[in-house]
Amino acid sequence: MTFYRFWLTCICTLTSIVCWSQIVNIEDRRANFDDSLGMFERLDLGVNFIKNEKEVLAVNGDFQIEFLQHDRLFMSLTQLTFLKAGTESFVNSGLQHLRYSYKWSKKFVWEVFGQIQYNEQLRIRLRGLAGSGPRLVVDLKENGTINFGATYMWEYDEIAETDEVHHDNRLSTYVSMNYNLDPLKISSTTYYQPLFNDISDYRLSNQTTLSIQIHKKWSLKVAFNLNFDSRLPEDVPDLVYSISNGIRYRF
Repeated sequence: MTFYRFWLTCICTLTSIVCWSQIVNIEDRRANFDDSLGMFERLDLGVNFIKNEKEVLAVNGDFQIEFLQHDRLFMSLTQLTFLKAGTESFVNSGLQHLRYSYKWSKKFVWEVFGQIQYNEQLRIRLRGLAGSGPRLVVDLKENGTINFGATYMWEYDEIAETDEVHHDNRLSTYVSMNYNLDPLKISSTTYYQPLFNDISDYRLSNQTTLSIQIHKKWSLKVAFNLNFDSRLPEDVPDLVYSISNGIRYRF
């Protein structure tokens, strides 16, 4: 294997989670506020450039902001991933997710969300989501929480390189667990999203993350991801899983 192919393989592996994931794991992204008013910001940014047989450019961007005002929470999440070797683009994906949550009680939350997404590798020319539903929160005291959710989700989906356009109604269910053993944090979220009129058409996703805090604002992270989609084009794998590690900075 040439030097160029070796580094290209490494970069493809590092960017695989973002480019293959179709379900955004919001539960793993929620901030923990200690007061009824607050703001949370986080930025993950990675840039790799290699010049050998060809020029290889890889860019990962992830920006999140949350604003809490008493019982109301607003979240914005932006993700971009790009990988190009020479004149050939291997990965080009991005999404924008917006979410509004209203806390009816300590255990019951109602949420409204919207999302726009594209992914060349999965041949998603454009996918738009909009939905709403309840979330049940079970408090594990100082050790974390378990969340259960079931939401209605309307979906608009354009398949690249075809004339296919889908207008679907899905059920989005999930179970999420966050467990803290300072400085160790474990989180796991599983999503199941079938069509209302055809349960054989569904998406399944799991993300399990282990995070170790090494400084007040810095932490190391290892993540396992699994994604399955029963309605991807035949030339795109329907089951993908990966393991990754990285570093995170919190503002």
